Amino acid sequence: MHFVGYLLAPGIELIAPAIAASIYLPLSALSTLGMPVFANSGWGSPSTLGWLLATLLWAGVWWAIACGAAALFRSKSSDNS
Repeated sequence: MHFVGYLLAPGIELIAPAIAASIYLPLSALSTLGMPVFANSGWGSPSTLGWLLATLLWAGVWWAIACGAAALFRSKSSDNS
């Protein structure tokens, strides 16, 4: 999603809320649990830990999507043999 935001730079204001939400919503939940995911207290930029956790979260989401797609294609190809 972030790369798409870069590609659509002239129209970025249309999808900017979705890009920001993809970072800040998971971090807000972790901040509520007491994790220091923001650089300063309150609403601020993500800390190094925050960026790491957001990256791991989205890597996991896309990994799960890829595994699900691979499983769908694998089961279809095994039925054809």
